[in-house]
Amino acid sequence: MRFVIAPDSYKGSLSSREVGSVMAAAIRREIPHAEIDVVPMADGGEGTVEALVGACGGRGEEVAVHGPLEPGATALIGLIEQDGEPVYVIETANICGLPMIPADRRDPYAATSRGLGEAIAHALDRGARRLIVGLGGSAVNDGGMGMLAALGVRFADRGGRTLEGRGGDLLRAAAVDWSGLDPRLAACAITAASDVTSPPDGAGGRLARVRAAKGRDARASGGARRGYARVCGAAGAAGRA
Repeated sequence: MRFVIAPDSYKGSLSSREVGSVMAAAIRREIPHAEIDVVPMADGGEGTVEALVGACGGRGEEVAVHGPLEPGATALIGLIEQDGEPVYVIETANICGLPMIPADRRDPYAATSRGLGEAIAHALDRGARRLIVGLGGSAVNDGGMGMLAALGVRFADRGGRTLEGRGGDLLRAAAVDWSGLDPRLAACAITAASDVTSPPDGAGGRLARVRAAKGRDARASGGARRGYARVCGAAGAAGRA
């Protein structure tokens, strides 16, 4: 008897490869002579790098990045070939993801996507011209401020003080300076890998859907909503200047 196991990840706990290994072990325990093929799937969340590297015969590379709450994390990024060109695969979930923070410490106001920007910069240092960035499974809700700060964008409060780029900084951002944005991004094609399509706000929007999963109750969404509006307004003003 032959089994093909093609699982996705279990949000916040196991990657698709790990899920497949558990399922395969359970089958072998009951049917010792079974033929089993494990084909990890990915939707942009946990296990995306492992799945694409495994399916495409690529390789992984460990990179030092800022974690969701503090520096000192290590993330796996992948290098695959697509249409004869090298493509770097970066996974938000293993840089600033939910599995990296104990449930009692999850707080999107404190978390940052800075490590994601550092991973992108690392790929650019390696000459990347094409990137796939998996967006699922993150523990952050900073509007991308941390990521952009790591890539050279400066956010400041009303007093001109530089903001680090954590979720809580959404409420303090008053100005955005794009002049330092890494110019190499202009020559890099970036594909966002996501299994959902949702606007930032509204009943079915991102803010309403993620607040509980990332560690905040319903009251937090009002602050995040105002923060998004502040950053978008500041970014628009900078673009018109």
